[in-house]
Amino acid sequence: MHFSLFKKAAHNTKTVRTVRIELQKLLLGFFITVAIIPVLFLGIWVQQSSLKSEIEAVEDKHLLLAKNLNSALSRYAVDLKAVFTEKAKHYQQDYPLETQALFDSFNICMMAYLRDKQLVYKTGKPDFLPKQGLTALAENQKKAFTNPGIVIISPIILNTQNHPTIYLLRVEPDDNTLVIGAVSTEYFIEVQKAITFGELGHAAIVDQTGQAIAHPNENWQKTAKDMSQITPVKLMLQRQTGVVKFYSPALQADMIAGYSFVPETGWGAMIPQPYAELEKNANKNQIIALLVSLVGLIFAILVSWELTKRLLTPIQSVINASEKLASGTEVKELKISGRLVPQEINTLIRSFDRMAVEVMKSRRYLEARVEKRTRELKIAKEKADGASLAKSEFLANMSHELRTPLNGILGYTQILKRSEHLRGKERIGINVIHQCGSHLLTLINDILDLSKIEARKLELEPKALHLPTLLQSVVEMCRIRAEQKSLEFTHHFSSRLPAGIYADEKRLRQVLINLLSNAIKFTEKGNVKLQVDVLELSDTQVSLLFQVIDTGIGIIDSDLPKLFQSFEQVGHHPKQSEGTGLGLSISQRIVQLMDGKINVRSQLGQGSEFYFSTSFPLSDNWKKEQNLKGKSDFIIGYSGPRLKILIVDDIWENRTILKNLLEPLGFEIMEAQNGQEGCDKLHSTKFDLVITDLVMPVMNGFEFLSHIRKTEMLAQTTVIVSSASVSMRDQQMAINKGGNAFLGKPVDIEALFQLLEKHLGLNWVYDHSKLSTWESNQSSIKELPEKVTLPPYPIIKTLLNSAKQADLQEVMQQIEKLVVSDNQYAPFADKILALAEQFQVEEIEDTLQRNLDELLRNG
Repeated sequence: MHFSLFKKAAHNTKTVRTVRIELQKLLLGFFITVAIIPVLFLGIWVQQSSLKSEIEAVEDKHLLLAKNLNSALSRYAVDLKAVFTEKAKHYQQDYPLETQALFDSFNICMMAYLRDKQLVYKTGKPDFLPKQGLTALAENQKKAFTNPGIVIISPIILNTQNHPTIYLLRVEPDDNTLVIGAVSTEYFIEVQKAITFGELGHAAIVDQTGQAIAHPNENWQKTAKDMSQITPVKLMLQRQTGVVKFYSPALQADMIAGYSFVPETGWGAMIPQPYAELEKNANKNQIIALLVSLVGLIFAILVSWELTKRLLTPIQSVINASEKLASGTEVKELKISGRLVPQEINTLIRSFDRMAVEVMKSRRYLEARVEKRTRELKIAKEKADGASLAKSEFLANMSHELRTPLNGILGYTQILKRSEHLRGKERIGINVIHQCGSHLLTLINDILDLSKIEARKLELEPKALHLPTLLQSVVEMCRIRAEQKSLEFTHHFSSRLPAGIYADEKRLRQVLINLLSNAIKFTEKGNVKLQVDVLELSDTQVSLLFQVIDTGIGIIDSDLPKLFQSFEQVGHHPKQSEGTGLGLSISQRIVQLMDGKINVRSQLGQGSEFYFSTSFPLSDNWKKEQNLKGKSDFIIGYSGPRLKILIVDDIWENRTILKNLLEPLGFEIMEAQNGQEGCDKLHSTKFDLVITDLVMPVMNGFEFLSHIRKTEMLAQTTVIVSSASVSMRDQQMAINKGGNAFLGKPVDIEALFQLLEKHLGLNWVYDHSKLSTWESNQSSIKELPEKVTLPPYPIIKTLLNSAKQADLQEVMQQIEKLVVSDNQYAPFADKILALAEQFQVEEIEDTLQRNLDELLRNG
């Protein structure tokens, strides 16, 4: 068993992609291929030669038939003219019977005599006049009068009964009498019907204009079908004789035809036959040749089968022995059977016997080695599992310990942000503290969620955001640390930068802060720069290039390949101890999810440049998203009776944060330090909602939830679980134990208010004066009121210079001094401060530039 595992592992280390086929099938395929090639060539040759012979025979036969048919038509035309001429000279009232018989033999159905367009005499059937009357013969009459004494033969014309008719015209030179004779097409039809051969071979006769006189298609014949566009008819009308291949509309098939014309009349006759009939005749010879070849092929297959069988029998015995050897069965010496055994196969079998002996020796040795190695791997796996369990326990404990102080930091920043006494500068400071704390929480989440990153399950959550605000917040967070090290921190954002994009705000901020933090950490003097440029900008998308450039210690080339590996800290700088070695690894993974890649250029002792480019969809509704995000800051209470909330948590700071957030809104708050104390208070007082921690002494949160759900009088109590243990396992367990919702620590005030609104059915009361001002600033903060008193030109110019340097602190200090010096500038100052609080540097620049332009226009 151990040897099989070792063999499988060894096989997986090197896989060769080959196409496998049995030797017997290979030999059979070879023999069949060799036999089938001449059969194919023979079949093609027989087909071509047979078809060529058929075509040559048909060309001669059809052309001869066409010429003979036209000779008959020529004689008929000559005799017809003669009879007509003779009777036209000597017309009389009643022709004798022999004359009428002569007319019938030539299909002359009517004769009429006209002098000065007046009918003098007529004999025969009246319905043989043209359907349109004598006007149908106008062109032929003109020819007859131009050539007195000459018989003019008209094309096919339908008579009054819609029967195809040929008309003869002749003008007597003596008295200028016009004689008209009507000839039916019966003679032509009889001649055409007499010529048939093959399955669809036939004759066709047309007049001097290409109309059908006689044709096997009766509809074409009755309607005098115009066939002048058919190839052989075209050639006949050009007074040519020959053989041609063409497509027949009547039969809808390719045809081959001999064709010729009647010199006396211009009539044409062709003898067509379907081309498929020639191919059919040629195929008969081909089938015979193929049958003979098939018999030879079958014979070759049988011989090949027997030959390969005799050759492969000893080889098959080697294969069977090899399979036994591979499965671990000991193989005895092979014996050769049969008389026909090639010398090479005999040598192969002897060599295989010697190899089998050596393989069995090696197998026993390898099995012993594999068994020993398996025991060692089992011990190593147990140690690794123990280490992994210890890591998980450590990370879980660290999560709880780190989130507890962060809950106090972020909680109080949210409380302070709601204060009415903060000025602009202090409010920006609180925002920076809150953003730094939020970023620290993000880093902790990433470290604690390392298993998700290693499993490639990290996902982005894009939403509409204001890009300048995000970038400015990153700048403010990193500027403080750079100033602590006396470094020059600069940034340059492209003037083409769009306002709104769709992106994962938290992840993009995390990447930029990681890169900037590394740059500041490894730079002792000089400067650190953040640069954002627009590579491409369309109506729906923007491609951005982010660059972080420093004058730090740089990175040697040998360390670049492992720069983005987890827990790797390259170089020998003492600053390595300040990080976890996860920042660049996580950042690279995030940028890859954005369809980008972090690249680095570095020179030891001179500095580094980290850069990446990626594309984002543009967003027009970022202001709406910003409005929804900050609206909770203006909640001052709720409508309805006062509600009671019990907070169960063993840490005083956590309880105090929730109490300071909720009591000013009108909630009555009571506290308990553990689950047991919480149960006692629930039994003595009715509460509308409970917020409980999980990890507590005496009775923990899970036991507390179980007690509530098992107690009939408390079973319907709404409980929100708020814990620093935020793993999916703990969250799901809290819900399974009876929690109505889960709120992670540090507590997010917006998430808390949303849960209270949902589970208590609250209607919040807002400070409408501040809310309307805030919403107004959010919807349109670029335009100043029409009646705003602007400061003097030098002051606005100084403010504009500070804004171009993105020094918002300087801008706000100047604004505060301006208001103190003269309160009439307060409306102007409020707008600039509103823009500064949202880090909208470009909007401040635009507003100040418009103010300068306005002052210049007004003198």
